[in-house]
Amino acid sequence: CSSDLPFCPFDRSNGQKGTVVRLTRFRRQDDTTWTHDGEWAYLTDAIGGGNTRRMRSGVSDLCVLEDGTLLVLERELSRKGVDPSYRARLYAVRPAREESIDMARPIAKKLLFGADTGTANYEGVCLGPVLGNGDRTLVMVSDGGDADDERLYVLRMKEGRE
Repeated sequence: CSSDLPFCPFDRSNGQKGTVVRLTRFRRQDDTTWTHDGEWAYLTDAIGGGNTRRMRSGVSDLCVLEDGTLLVLERELSRKGVDPSYRARLYAVRPAREESIDMARPIAKKLLFGADTGTANYEGVCLGPVLGNGDRTLVMVSDGGDADDERLYVLRMKEGRE
């Protein structure tokens, strides 16, 4: 990689820098035909805890809002003490149609939520029901490998604000 880049787009995440993930959008033209509609480089966070060969950060799921905002669920496995633990973060990105992929310039992201989640490994995110006051719910699901760590985490999104 070029030494003038703040990261190498082909490296895995580590304690100093994240890794680049390629986001690709497709649009349905009719009932059967999908067409490519854009690509963006997305830079994950660096690993926040101790770094060993097994520790990683990355994108585990995406959720598109009605206005085109893309919610990106990042998860991380790292060591912040004796035992490994997970961290979940939810970012908003706004891919513009006119943008094209540039691995040296990842798309801007805004942190909406972040938490250390212990042994709960949040891997999925989807829109939940609309509440009576118009606020939207967002549901994250964890697959921790056994029944004790399979959890739902529900967030409320205020209408008109992130």
